[in-house]
Amino acid sequence: MIQKLTSCSEGAVTALVAIFGFFLLPNTPLTTPWLNQEERELAHARMERDRVGDSTEPVSSMEGLRQACRYVVFLNKVYVRQALTLYVYLTGIRERGCSA
Repeated sequence: MIQKLTSCSEGAVTALVAIFGFFLLPNTPLTTPWLNQEERELAHARMERDRVGDSTEPVSSMEGLRQACRYVVFLNKVYVRQALTLYVYLTGIRERGCSA
């Protein structure tokens, strides 16, 4: 009963934050009302500079392979960390005499 109540309340808070975020967060730095014009232009210039996918420069196959390997290594680290956390959690439950 408590778990259902907790899940429902967490879901309601998450939905509320998502609705507020949808209406309050701007689409681009150029439409941000709380920045002055200079800050808007600076933020927009940084976003344009950091763009990777729309580059018109030729990219070597080796660079694409490097980026793919970095992505795979990142995902591997995330999943291994989650698996270890779950293992430690379940081990702690078993040691206390409970079943998951």
